[in-house]
Amino acid sequence: MAYAWCYVNNVTNPPKTLKLTMGVASDDGIQVEVNRREVFNLSTPRGAGSAGEVQNRFPVLLLPGGNLIQIKT
Repeated sequence: MAYAWCYVNNVTNPPKTLKLTMGVASDDGIQVEVNRREVFNLSTPRGAGSAGEVQNRFPVLLLPGGNLIQIKT
């Protein structure tokens, strides 16, 4: 099991929530949280795919200001 965190700063002017699509790939299961809310969870083992391949896409909302993204594999 491994965790990764990053902050994404939404600096839109005037401040607004951004509706975006996030893409991920993983060798096994993966869980993604944005601002401590689960936005994606895949618990099925699978192969990693080819380099640069996006295996899953899902919608995310980025609030104005800092947004914490956590990825657990």
